[in-house]
Amino acid sequence: MKKTVKTHEPISLIALLLFSICPFAAVAAEGRTEDRVGIITSFGSMPAPTLVGFGLGVNLTNFARFQAHVGHYRDNFSDVPVALYNNTAGLLLDFILGTFMRIIDPNFSLLMPYQGYNGAASHSFGANFFVPNWELSPMIGAHYGRMHISSGQPLNLSKSMNHMYYTVGVDYQGKSGAQMSAGVSYAPKIPMGNLAPFVSFGIFFL
Repeated sequence: MKKTVKTHEPISLIALLLFSICPFAAVAAEGRTEDRVGIITSFGSMPAPTLVGFGLGVNLTNFARFQAHVGHYRDNFSDVPVALYNNTAGLLLDFILGTFMRIIDPNFSLLMPYQGYNGAASHSFGANFFVPNWELSPMIGAHYGRMHISSGQPLNLSKSMNHMYYTVGVDYQGKSGAQMSAGVSYAPKIPMGNLAPFVSFGIFFL
């Protein structure tokens, strides 16, 4: 009789590996308590699922960070730069110039069209936890989000839904306020791609 590998085993093994390695790179951390509020850009499944995401982080203590994220998922990776533009410079330009131009042409837009057919918007909030006083620390977290389908059937989903997803990885925040993290997210309710990698970069300044 074949042994069945449980779905949660890969994320458990990754967590064990990170907690084994990070003590050798541990440095006393003050960054998470000196710079508490920051802006985060993520690539990959943060929030889950997405290709590109943007978020706000608040360090509640030196071992816990509240995070809120929005992101876009498309089945075409060429949409990554499109999502970056549409959610940064494009969003600002379309608001400033497009507001006036739409008086003349209601269909005017400075946003770029997406190429992928299957698309969804995701937003979430939750918390990541670290080892106290470590600049480079293992990270584990839990997040509650909503995936809103905008077109097609992304990841074999036919309707929008609320769901939980969990993160495990490694997080760094230095005294300069620079923050980086990498890991995987696990979203049990998503039928395809429920275990996916992410990397994020942030700057904390308050």
